[in-house]
Amino acid sequence: MATDAPRKPWQIDAELSGGYDSNVLLQDDSSNKSTGSKGWAASADLRGTWRFLDEPTKRLSVQVFGHYDDYPAQQEANLARIGAAVIGQTQFDLGSLGPVDPGVVVAAHRLWLDSKPVASVVSGNVYASRLSGGSLDVISLGGQRLVYDRQNDASGFLWELAGRHWWLVEADGVRSLLRRFEFSLRAARFAARTEPETWVGLHPTIGAVWRFGEQQKLGTVDASVRAGYEFRWYAQGAPGLPSETQRIASLRLSAAFWTCAQSSVGPYVVLTNRDSNISANDFSRTQAGLRLTAQW
Repeated sequence: MATDAPRKPWQIDAELSGGYDSNVLLQDDSSNKSTGSKGWAASADLRGTWRFLDEPTKRLSVQVFGHYDDYPAQQEANLARIGAAVIGQTQFDLGSLGPVDPGVVVAAHRLWLDSKPVASVVSGNVYASRLSGGSLDVISLGGQRLVYDRQNDASGFLWELAGRHWWLVEADGVRSLLRRFEFSLRAARFAARTEPETWVGLHPTIGAVWRFGEQQKLGTVDASVRAGYEFRWYAQGAPGLPSETQRIASLRLSAAFWTCAQSSVGPYVVLTNRDSNISANDFSRTQAGLRLTAQW
């Protein structure tokens, strides 16, 4: 979605968070595994953006980013990720439909678990967004090529088709995007090298975002809540087991208290529950802590 607001050509975003995790997950393939371990957890994110082209109807930027999850009680689950992305966007006027902003994102990632290489990901995504009156609509189609170093059978290609609708409480201004109600629906198919690792999924999500205040400054608070329910069906069971069906419910709550125009701090809570017809794959997870963000 294009706007006329001028921006500097570069931007750096950083995030630090820490808190409690009741069930650390091992993310060594597309179906996260419960370790049963609990304890303190910390994570760090750093992203740099350079805008080569930043006109109201034409934009092109490059991002580099890094992420790290640290679990002192379960170090084999420590996850590191670095990557880069190229993002392009333009705008077309479709007459009675108004302006539509199509774009493309191409990215590559490398992941490590416990300091050991675990996977490479190359992805591409095309999308189109339309802002009209009191709503924003986005539709996207993307694919990811996932190659796992340790589990070759779990490698494969992930297709995703997604749609998102935002109801904006206010029709004009940047704040309108920060006072909204959301609905999204994502359909996915992961075609792995073997049938037991192949699945299709459907994931609806609802949510709300609300800014208390006018700008990013001391006293302004951004609050959000999102609830999702994912259905996932596997093509075939592992030897001696039936085909798996998973239902994954999640609830995310967060608040950001702005301390100045460039930084905020606030709590987060994430509740996750996975229910499977294979009881060994059931798990519940609670994550809670504080998050600090900074922008330059």
